[in-house]
Amino acid sequence: MKKKYLIIPALFLSFCFLAFMAADHSIETILQKLQMTSEDAKEYAWSDCSGCYFSYPMPGDLKDTPLDERPAIVKAVGEFVKLYSKSDDFRNRYLEHRESSKPSPPQPPESMEETRRRQKAEMEKSIRDMEKAKADIPASQKADYEKILQALKQQMAEFEKPGNDAGSSEMGQYTQQAYEAEMQEYKDKLQEWEKEYPREPGMMIRRWLEEFLRVSADVDFGAELNTDESGKKKFVKSEYERKPELWKLCFRAGRQTTEAGREFAEEWLRELK
Repeated sequence: MKKKYLIIPALFLSFCFLAFMAADHSIETILQKLQMTSEDAKEYAWSDCSGCYFSYPMPGDLKDTPLDERPAIVKAVGEFVKLYSKSDDFRNRYLEHRESSKPSPPQPPESMEETRRRQKAEMEKSIRDMEKAKADIPASQKADYEKILQALKQQMAEFEKPGNDAGSSEMGQYTQQAYEAEMQEYKDKLQEWEKEYPREPGMMIRRWLEEFLRVSADVDFGAELNTDESGKKKFVKSEYERKPELWKLCFRAGRQTTEAGREFAEEWLRELK
């Protein structure tokens, strides 16, 4: 896909904001003017919905769209996105996304017997490795090396004494308690995941639409602008400069376009409930 993205504004709003002069508002013409394929548009729709953010294409040769054409373009693009959201491809991508977000269960701890077998095997290997390397040790270091080797063998002998596993038993109990705590945390996260990611993608789409409606609810279309020394336009009210990029895009798109986007989003939300 051509890299023509600017992260943050509403898909069906921003498509028409960037605009074109054609009076044909079919989705085919819209995509052609935006120099996009239907697969590109589907990728936009999926990325925006799944990430709950907003992006739009920015071909440089597209200029102003007549204000009275924008609502029809909003609806055409919105219908395209809505239709894609009902497709098997969208649902399958959602299920993959859902599964990738699923928490992983903790690994069960070793049994006391497994732990002792592993520890014994590790000590035996250390002794074998030291015995093998002993021949290459310089004569001046052999005495110290032999002391270390004998200490390791003594440790092995103590480990193998009958009944010398009380510490292992206590450690096993501690490990089991830690595992049970991790398992409870996993179950809690799993419940949250099941609420956050139901089997169908409707909730994900609702969050996306609700975020657009929330941010676009208080756009001041009468806000004044001035031009700074670099020629960049800025809001006279400094608090408007701190608004989200989606809010600023709605301002630039204008009241008609934004209201058309909000109307479409509200209608779609009613269908999802």
